Amino acid sequence: MEVRALRDDEVALFKTLRLSALADAPDAFARTLAHAAAQPASYWEELTRSMTAPGGQVMFVAEDGPRAVGLVFGLLDRAQPTVGRVGGMWWRCSTPSSAGRAHAASTGSSCG
Repeated sequence: MEVRALRDDEVALFKTLRLSALADAPDAFARTLAHAAAQPASYWEELTRSMTAPGGQVMFVAEDGPRAVGLVFGLLDRAQPTVGRVGGMWWRCSTPSSAGRAHAASTGSSCG
C-alpha cells in the first residue's frame, strides 16, 4: 500500500472516494451522503483545490496497487503552524477476510 498527496487534477477521484466514505461510514462524518452527492461540479473542484493548495490542509490517497482504497485528511494546527494533525481518515480494507468492509477512524473499527 502506498499513500500519496491528492493532486489538483484528481477531482473525480476525490469525489468518488469521498462519496464512498460517506456511504460506508455515515456516522463518522459531519456531512451526509445526500448533501455531498447533491453538490455541483464546481463544489468538488473548489474542495479539491483547497485540499491540494499549499499551506494548511492536505488530502492523502491510499492506493493498493492501481486501486485507490482510502483517504486521509490532514491540517496544520493554527496555534502551532509547524504541527500537523489528522482530521479524518477512511479506508476500504483489501484483505480477503475483510473485503468489502470500510472503516473510518472515528468509528474505532479496524480491518481484521
